[in-house]
Amino acid sequence: MKGSFSTAIIMNKNKCIHIFKRFFVGILVFLIFFSALIGPEAVYAKENSESNYAEILQGIEGLIERVRALEKDNLKLKQDNVRLMKIIEQGIAKQVPVLLYHHLYDGDLKTSPYNGNGVVISVDSFKEQMKYLKDNGYYTATLEELERFIAKEIDLPKKTVVITFDDGYYSNIEYAYPILKKHGQRATIFVIGKNVEDVTNGTLSPTKLKGVGYEDIKNTSDVFEFHSHTYNLHNYTGDEPSLTVLSKEDIVEDISKIREDLGTDYLAYPFGGYNDTTIEALIEAGYKLGFTVKEGYVSPNTEKYEIPRISIWPWTSIGRFKQIVAPR
Repeated sequence: MKGSFSTAIIMNKNKCIHIFKRFFVGILVFLIFFSALIGPEAVYAKENSESNYAEILQGIEGLIERVRALEKDNLKLKQDNVRLMKIIEQGIAKQVPVLLYHHLYDGDLKTSPYNGNGVVISVDSFKEQMKYLKDNGYYTATLEELERFIAKEIDLPKKTVVITFDDGYYSNIEYAYPILKKHGQRATIFVIGKNVEDVTNGTLSPTKLKGVGYEDIKNTSDVFEFHSHTYNLHNYTGDEPSLTVLSKEDIVEDISKIREDLGTDYLAYPFGGYNDTTIEALIEAGYKLGFTVKEGYVSPNTEKYEIPRISIWPWTSIGRFKQIVAPR
């Protein structure tokens, strides 16, 4: 088994070399193109100056997009190498915990406005938990890796966790991002599409906690991946979560919009509310996984649209946290 994983690591290294070759070829091609545009004919042909300038800008934009794509490919290969190395060291996981967080508060919760609020934990507690994961060799898997683990397409290291945040609070960016980045960890934020738009446009209601905007999504994508918490159905219809009451057509319309905006295949049900109609809507809209708030662990036998997660509460001690993430 170790031999097959080692072979995969060597193959990934060769892919990395190929990516860098593509990068340098792209730069060389652009420089040749740029030199041709600024040659004597181009400099003195005033009637073509505007079109030459536009072509140069287009070439630069194309090169930037290519660099971003290559960086993304290279990051995935590096992540895959880490996964394979940890499998060689630790063995293979049978079950994986998906951790659920919401808002982070930097201070003493007992004297804060959030005292007694079960979905707000202190920054200090989060730091302690992430440090424990780092110090003890845990692998933080992406949702794509979790999807492939469920489909029995890949193995995950014995010490694997998936870190998720619901709602898209700015505290995730302000506090969690630097902690996760420091430890080389990955995480997911399930955002509400309408709130992201309102933050970006400066129209978020002052009664709501500050959330993330599109610029935040762009600037923190080296640590976070962003997925759907619906576009605008993080609410109740009567006394029930809207996803459990609305028609399939209404649900599909909403979740398709945010899926297109974010390019996501994954959704967390607001308030954990879902039923057969909700799942049918997810399938029709093209989603691949649906995340609940039911407690449990993920295995290759887990239902794709009923992924359990384990909530981390303000009263979750470090001892209890260690029990939750203990290898299975």
